[in-house]
Amino acid sequence: MRPGALIVGLGRIGVGYDLGLDPARYVYSHARAFSLHPGFTLQAAVDPDATHRRAFEEAYGCPSHASIEDALRAHDPQVIVSAVPTPRPWNASATDMPSIRA
Repeated sequence: MRPGALIVGLGRIGVGYDLGLDPARYVYSHARAFSLHPGFTLQAAVDPDATHRRAFEEAYGCPSHASIEDALRAHDPQVIVSAVPTPRPWNASATDMPSIRA
């Protein structure tokens, strides 16, 4: 079984840089990289913006969630990518993820 990945933040680096580009030629986002990597399964993503979530779901056929808590209730990722800017516009720090087991 391949480790599952959860992307937190669906801005440019999370999903946007390569949306609409040929996946055989362009891998600029975390979502694209995990979706194509044979060693991982892209499980889901998190973003407070419904437009970003919809674009991710349409591009990758994976669910997305408005909160980290909702995502962790629905999925058990082995890898969590923090793709939020610094300073981040919403709280996505490790302290917000009490369900994560070491």
